[in-house]
Amino acid sequence: ALLLLHRRLAPPEEQHLVEAAKLLVLLNLSLVYLKLDRPAAALRFGQQALIIDQRNAKALFRCGQACLLLTEYQQARDFLVRAQKEQPLNQDINNELRKLA
Repeated sequence: ALLLLHRRLAPPEEQHLVEAAKLLVLLNLSLVYLKLDRPAAALRFGQQALIIDQRNAKALFRCGQACLLLTEYQQARDFLVRAQKEQPLNQDINNELRKLA
């Protein structure tokens, strides 16, 4: 998995596949670190996922959760509101925003 994160020299026709795989790995790492109660690492991996896809609702949600655990409430709200714009009917996102309020 770590080799995939550092792979940059894929043929152009394969680059989108590499980026999609990287995104999944970063999202999973973010989730794992949230479950391990390591929000700083979760935030770091979530932000790396956002570099690949800045509108990814899962990455935005996980960054919001991490910021909430880090008591960075304004930043948590910003991430969660962005996630909600991408998926307005997502109950997990809406519940997290309610918790934040």
